[in-house]
Amino acid sequence: MTKLLPGETAFAPRGVPHTFRFESETARMLVAATPAGFDRFVAAVGERAGAPGLPDEPVLPDPERFAKICREFEIELLGPPGTLPS
Repeated sequence: MTKLLPGETAFAPRGVPHTFRFESETARMLVAATPAGFDRFVAAVGERAGAPGLPDEPVLPDPERFAKICREFEIELLGPPGTLPS
């Protein structure tokens, strides 16, 4: 497991199982994916916001719909959100 401090980066190569977890209420994450393609997955999973700004509560995708989209993009789910490798 790798813990990142403010300003640090991590590389998660395609095809190598990986996960992440925030342990801070104020953490922010910037993701860059190359080559292009992951953006299509994010667009398929996402839903348009009803108004500008962040929602009051977290918006989680329907688990069955999310799993279906993951299969379509050949993304293997490793476990529930926040699961750490043993």
